Amino acid sequence: MPSAGAPSAKKRTFYLHTDVLGAIEALVLAGCAPSQNALIEHLVRRSLGRLLREQREVELRMAYAAAMQDDQYRATQEAVERDFDALDRETWGTAV
Repeated sequence: MPSAGAPSAKKRTFYLHTDVLGAIEALVLAGCAPSQNALIEHLVRRSLGRLLREQREVELRMAYAAAMQDDQYRATQEAVERDFDALDRETWGTAV
């Protein structure tokens, strides 16, 4: 039963392969989760979190790639790299 204040739960029926059911039981018996329901919820939330992070990373890469097409932005980035070059070399122990 969901606790007070917890999101309401709904019953669903899923058909899973027997090896997956065995794995779920083994994980719960090993103490990875207090129940099969808790384990499934945890795994689904973790997978969703990973998917959302990957989508954000793709969006950031696309935004950065688009920004690098702008000459002024690219010139600013190159200037910052030049300005920090000596400090980077000092930090990496490659100062000349």
